[in-house]
Amino acid sequence: MRRPPTISGGLRSQAHSNRHHGTSCFLWWDSATGKSYYLVEVESVLALVHAARTSVPQLLLFDELFRGTNAVERIAAGEAVLRALLAPHLDGQPTPHVVLAATHDQELVDLLQGLYAACHFTDTIDGAGLAFDYKLQSGPSTTRNAIALLAQRGAPPELVAQALARAGSLDRARLISASRISETRPGISDM
Repeated sequence: MRRPPTISGGLRSQAHSNRHHGTSCFLWWDSATGKSYYLVEVESVLALVHAARTSVPQLLLFDELFRGTNAVERIAAGEAVLRALLAPHLDGQPTPHVVLAATHDQELVDLLQGLYAACHFTDTIDGAGLAFDYKLQSGPSTTRNAIALLAQRGAPPELVAQALARAGSLDRARLISASRISETRPGISDM
C-alpha cells in the first residue's frame, strides 16, 4: 500500500518567490529508525518552529497538532507552538508568516481566540456518509459528526447512547472550566 510522503524530523520547504512552506500533515511511525509517531511529529514541528525564527516568510500547515499524545498536553503544546509561530521577532517586527492549523479541539480554538481566526467547513451526514460543502465559514464549527457516524455505520445503540451521554457531561464540564479560565486567563501580552 502506498502512503503519503513522510516528513521525518525535517522541514519540507520549497522556495517560491521568497516564500517558503512547510507542513507537519503527513507523518507516520518510522519503524526503520524506531521513532514513534509522536517523536517524528515533535521533530517535524520543531523544524518548522526553527524555520519560523527567520524573516523569510513561511506558509506553515498543521493538521491536528500533537495527535499522538494525551488531550491535556496536546492542547497545551499546540497552543505554545501556535503562539510561538506568530510571536514578534526580537527586533519587534511582526512575523511575516502565514499559519494554517486544523484542529477538532475547541479548547485550543478558545485559547487562541484573538490571535488566530477560527474558520470551518460545514458538514452533513446522510445515507452515503459524511459530506462537506468545502466553503470556508467564519468562526468555529458548531456541528459534530463522530458519534453520528458511529450510529450511521451500525454501532450498537447502547454504545451510541453512552457516547452521547458522555459527550453531554464533558460539554457541561468544559463550559464550567472555560468560565473559570476566562476569569483568570492571562492575556497574550502576559505570556
